[in-house]
Amino acid sequence: MCSNNELFYHFRYLALKDVHIELYKLLKEGCSSKDNIFKFLRNDSNDHSELLEEFKKLDHEIEAIKNARDKMYAHLDPDFSDFMTSFKVNDFYIVFDLIEKSIIALGYETQLLDALKLIPSRNEFELIEK
Repeated sequence: MCSNNELFYHFRYLALKDVHIELYKLLKEGCSSKDNIFKFLRNDSNDHSELLEEFKKLDHEIEAIKNARDKMYAHLDPDFSDFMTSFKVNDFYIVFDLIEKSIIALGYETQLLDALKLIPSRNEFELIEK
């Protein structure tokens, strides 16, 4: 079973760590957050109040993701385990989907698609026929 495989457990930890850190960069508001998605939506010449409202509905999920990053992956607080159970893995997808919609609404769909083309994906590997 995968949960008993130490190597798989470590890979899962690294993947979740990367997801938390990268989402945190987009979701954390503050003066040093140059990639903050909310700042881009507010400062754009178009009205993105509908997207900002959708983000507001996900406030609990966003806070849970940011807290897990702060408590577990960045600082390893003594009470870190309390924060690792406060989010569901599906929350990543929901928040990520809204970030993607925001990038497209900001007019960066072409740049996003071009950047994604540069990333190797499973579709680019040839399957060996038996």
